[in-house]
Amino acid sequence: MDKLDYAKKYLSLGLLVFPLQENTKSGQVVTSWLIEASKDEKKIHSWWNRNKDFNIGVRTGNGLIVIDVDNKNDKNGEEAIKSYINNFPQTFTVKTPNKGFHLYYRVDKEVGCKVGLYSGIDIRGEHGYVVGAGSNLGVKKYEILKDIPIAMANEAVYQFIENEKPKMRTVYIYEKDKIVEGTRNDTLFKLATSLKGKGLSHAAIESAIRAENLSKCFPPLDDKEIETICNSVEKQFSKRDKSEDYHPDDEISTRLKTVDEIQIKKLEWLVDDLIPKNQVTIFAGDGGVGKTSVWAHIAAKLSKGDPLFFETETSRRPMKVIYFSGEDPTDAVLKKKLLDNHGDIKMIRTIDVDDERLQHVRFDTRYLKNVIVDNRPDIVIFDPLQSFLPEHTNMSARNQMREAMNHLLFLARKYEVTFLVMVHTNKKSNASGRERAADSADIWDISRSFLFVGTLNDNVRYLSNEKNNYAPLQKTYLFKVGNGAIEFVGVSDKKDIDFQNDKLRNQRNATSQSLAKEDILNVLKGGEKTSREIEEILRAVGYSPSVIDRAKTELRKEKLIDFRKDGSNREGNKQDTIYFLL
Repeated sequence: MDKLDYAKKYLSLGLLVFPLQENTKSGQVVTSWLIEASKDEKKIHSWWNRNKDFNIGVRTGNGLIVIDVDNKNDKNGEEAIKSYINNFPQTFTVKTPNKGFHLYYRVDKEVGCKVGLYSGIDIRGEHGYVVGAGSNLGVKKYEILKDIPIAMANEAVYQFIENEKPKMRTVYIYEKDKIVEGTRNDTLFKLATSLKGKGLSHAAIESAIRAENLSKCFPPLDDKEIETICNSVEKQFSKRDKSEDYHPDDEISTRLKTVDEIQIKKLEWLVDDLIPKNQVTIFAGDGGVGKTSVWAHIAAKLSKGDPLFFETETSRRPMKVIYFSGEDPTDAVLKKKLLDNHGDIKMIRTIDVDDERLQHVRFDTRYLKNVIVDNRPDIVIFDPLQSFLPEHTNMSARNQMREAMNHLLFLARKYEVTFLVMVHTNKKSNASGRERAADSADIWDISRSFLFVGTLNDNVRYLSNEKNNYAPLQKTYLFKVGNGAIEFVGVSDKKDIDFQNDKLRNQRNATSQSLAKEDILNVLKGGEKTSREIEEILRAVGYSPSVIDRAKTELRKEKLIDFRKDGSNREGNKQDTIYFLL
């Protein structure tokens, strides 16, 4: 048998396979083995026609585990499993190059990968793989030791992989495990139905039922009856949509978890009470307010596990960072910002703005998923949002934006990665954060934390927490950008709308003051006027006393008017202040 034949052997067992570089256990050929492992015979042929010496990777999980028994580096896995294995069902077994072996079992629940469960024993389950029979490492080969159907794991196997002490099997229990005449067909039919409901293929189900029949039925049914049982289950499921045409969704498990099976997870924070882990956080702000400087600071500090500008200390570990910028090049702009903030640039990765691969980085693309799977970042930054939305997304269409952002939420939860997304704000004033968030409220709704960056006077900027699903709204942090790095200034209780209103108020005051100055000059063109006369005239057209006073003060500073004190007023207790043009 050549390696293509071995790969097809695994297909006949209903397993997912993928190619590995020849003579290696981990040299990758495909972009993502986890996603691209396949049962498609055409794809298998194309891979091994490309290189007949590719080794064979067998993906575990989705109803399959492999017990990896190792005998090397002073570890004796065979000795560790010795007291358990006699209670395991006979199953498909592969001999490994180090005189160990792989035991393949079907399981009816999710089992994760476990390394060092016992001395020399690993478990390969969800998101794992093993090197398959037919592969080789130099002259050493992986060979089929027992070419029999893959058996269903029994209680002894589950106890072993959960590291429980094996229960003593009595004759009574042994007899109870037997499927006796009169119950064989019904029991195997129910088992096959259960496996089909969990998403196993017809070939995988038939393999498992044959193994159960041989190990438990007394006496075993003949092969024809096993085929009849499996075909009956297949027909029963095909009636669901009155069509027996194959669809890829047929391979997806229909088993739903009960809430009781779901473990409560403690909420984790990337930045305490501000940026939640494995969620989407939005940074918003007008152009030129410093969003890029802020995210570059965050990326740099996270890469070393250092405190952010408003933190005094932190216990964070150094983190892997990926950023995608559709606006600024790394060589001319971003690398300097990261270095100015003392980042560990070996922990930060990117696809630069002039790299054509950046065109494939969209929230809904397989390429983005592959990048995340293969690089395993802790955080991914997108700047700006508009550059990475799925093609033809209309930001004004709420259903399209919701779908686009849902892709990020799915990736965040599935691959345990945190997303920071930069967005531009619109020009609305005196508006809430939700109304100012670009052109779609869905950006606000789907984020778990929403931060605004804005400017005040004297180059002071603010970082305001406008929305926080998992903690109280945090203080607003004030900062400056000095020499490329962020410098902490202080804190404030004000939010973005407060700062916006302050700006509007100042703008109105400035406009009113400018008009008041013009009116004072026009009044004085008719001759000198007392301070009281000027105030009466201007108040009559709507100016406040404070605006009038500031206008007179500015006109004196500009040396356009002046005043003098003149005698006593009619009451005899006060001098008049008389204004005149210069």
